[in-house]
Amino acid sequence: MTRFALAGLALLAACADAPAPAAPRPASPTDPVTRLTLDAGGVGPLGAETPFDTAAVRAALPAGFVVELRSVETDAGLVPVAWALRDGQLVLEVYPDAASAAVARIDAASDQVAGPGGARTGQTFDALGGADMDCDPGDAELSGRVVCRPASGGAVRYVFAHADADDGRLPDDDRLANALLERLVWTAD
Repeated sequence: MTRFALAGLALLAACADAPAPAAPRPASPTDPVTRLTLDAGGVGPLGAETPFDTAAVRAALPAGFVVELRSVETDAGLVPVAWALRDGQLVLEVYPDAASAAVARIDAASDQVAGPGGARTGQTFDALGGADMDCDPGDAELSGRVVCRPASGGAVRYVFAHADADDGRLPDDDRLANALLERLVWTAD
């Protein structure tokens, strides 16, 4: 064998004995850098007292967020929405109150945001104590979904998908039990 072949075999042997790289550490629900909490006041300092502009929304969020102004089509026409992104992923959608020019609604469809009692997107209706919630079929942009208020009440609603709420009626109990939390929605009082 040549010197290069022997060196290559030695390098392969050394690589085989090297420890495997550590798996990435999963985010902790208590890690303030990666987790936010949506409660009756909004998301931390982001709430009804926050002016609706990209600078104010960005200032109310932890480091690492980028805020972009977008427009979405609603029954009322085009509405401005501030998208709060982290690492290129949409974490929050922030809607204005046209009358006060302040934040009026925050939608969280990311598991980086916890709701009341630690609720996170992807959890089932039953896992979140659905039997104790006050629920209605969604309408307008939430048509086909189930919209619930947790037993604690407050300004946060849970929006469940895959339940097939139709014709203004809730789905049967079995279908609703397995519906997945799609988003948390906070609205100003």
